[in-house]
Amino acid sequence: MYICDALYSYTFRNNAPKNKIHKILQLKKGHYDLAFLGSSRTENHIDCELVEKLTGKSCVNLGISGGTIGDMLILLALAESKGITIDTVILQIDYSFNKKGLSKNFKANLVPFLNNPLVKNELKKDKDNFYYSYIPFYRYMKYDKVVGFRQFFTALINKKPKREINFGFNPKKGHSLEISGKLPKRFNNINHDLEGIKKITERTRSKLILFTAPFCKYIENRDQLKTLKLSIPSILDYVSIFDDREEFFFNCGHLNIDGARTFTKILIEDINLIKKDE
Repeated sequence: MYICDALYSYTFRNNAPKNKIHKILQLKKGHYDLAFLGSSRTENHIDCELVEKLTGKSCVNLGISGGTIGDMLILLALAESKGITIDTVILQIDYSFNKKGLSKNFKANLVPFLNNPLVKNELKKDKDNFYYSYIPFYRYMKYDKVVGFRQFFTALINKKPKREINFGFNPKKGHSLEISGKLPKRFNNINHDLEGIKKITERTRSKLILFTAPFCKYIENRDQLKTLKLSIPSILDYVSIFDDREEFFFNCGHLNIDGARTFTKILIEDINLIKKDE
């Protein structure tokens, strides 16, 4: 178990990154003009290659499927600890506003990097921290679906990921208005992880822009998202922007590639307008 733990850890830490968390953890220094953070509603919606063509600025999409605001807080903190500077952080906030802490997949992708002080400190909050620290290979057994043998072997043979993670855009193809789940009946007044993100951007002198991504008009409780505007007056609201363009949806909560590129252009244009007004 000691040998397996050491072998898995070395492989995940030193081979080419297969996801955005590992990419940030393996970087030493760097700079992005624009960094987009959020859930799949960022990952599937923001085409950074298009952003770079439109603006001439460097761009990275750090959205993660199923990602919470807590995940983005840690990702941003890791970027800061690695000496990665970002001029403008653009964070998607909508359905995830009520969620707290780290998502399971995000936490699973952290466990190979327990040698990182920030990661170690974050995992101390987990109820299984004792087992992570003192029982070799326990962390890989617990999160076998995310960092198990299959992922280890893929990393060991240095197999390239199916999609390029440099820009981080993962477009969806097809069209439907399928509804999966519903929005909360009520949104909280505050998200403490968001407050942590604000502190980091203030400390690093990064500009922070918040936005809501489009939902189709058939999702339950969509009108409740208006209450976020009351808590965060500066948020850019795009929830209903494509109500008359249903062909832009891959499903009710995600845009397809055509919708994503149109949305990217609108968002970048609005951000440019904000900069001109300052």
